Amino acid sequence: MMTEIPAVRGFIRMCTDGWEQGWHERNGGNLTYRMKPEEVEQCCPFFTAPREWNSMGVQADNLKGEYFITTGSGKFLRNVQDDPEHNIGIVEINDTGDSWRIVWGLENGARPTSEFPSHFMNHSVRKAATNGAYRVIYHAHTPSLIAMTYIMPLTARDFTRALWQSATECPVVFPGGVGVLPIDRDGNIILVRQFRYPFDTETLEMPAGKMDHGPENAEECGVRELAEETGCTAGRIVPLGAMYPSPGFLTEVTYLFAALDLTEGETHPDEDEFVETVRLPIAEVERLIAEDRLRDAKTIAAMYRARLKNLF
Repeated sequence: MMTEIPAVRGFIRMCTDGWEQGWHERNGGNLTYRMKPEEVEQCCPFFTAPREWNSMGVQADNLKGEYFITTGSGKFLRNVQDDPEHNIGIVEINDTGDSWRIVWGLENGARPTSEFPSHFMNHSVRKAATNGAYRVIYHAHTPSLIAMTYIMPLTARDFTRALWQSATECPVVFPGGVGVLPIDRDGNIILVRQFRYPFDTETLEMPAGKMDHGPENAEECGVRELAEETGCTAGRIVPLGAMYPSPGFLTEVTYLFAALDLTEGETHPDEDEFVETVRLPIAEVERLIAEDRLRDAKTIAAMYRARLKNLF
């Protein structure tokens, strides 16, 4: 049945959520969703006989042949969950991108929201701007924002400031971290290459880790991380200060060190740690930084501070 198709079920849920949050007085507000090809394929067996084409008075080449789920004109969003066939529908756009026809729902003469042409052109703009990623246009009457329009200057600056002050930032509390820059006797920097999932790529970084192994000071943590990731022990550890990795939301402080007079041995990475040791001349590391090919902030900071301390 059509209402069990995930795309349709999700659309119904969105209508209900909006009503329950107080975003729609009576029949105020409307919603449209541009369907994915696989969703259209899932819905096809439940399409009814196509109805007549209706000109929209607007046209968009990049929406030719698309399908949309839409709320109905004059319908109540609170009723969508109880009677979807009469309150929402699926419409097909013709091959010239200027007309729609109903292929499911909106029974008994119902039509798409009267604002469908406006939604349609917004979809066209957002599809082009986001390479097809954005699929929802939602017109809602949010009481708090409406109230703000009566008491505040209607500028983006004033609204943004008021919203940020009322919804304060939530900091992420994170243990301290360390980064150790190993410099061997031949003037090379020992880095590690590892895959970073947030950026879906491999990065070059100095050995580093979190201070989460029970009570320990930053230098002890750095010595441990150096041995685990590179197999090296240092005859001399030089503090390079500390840095805030992301002070806008993160409480972490990262302590930086240089490791000198190295003795090399076997690595002992954690079970879920997959790193490759890379040895590069100091000039090569600086070139990678200058060419924007090494982007790890703690490594860049440590290289700069080591240079300031005349460690190379």
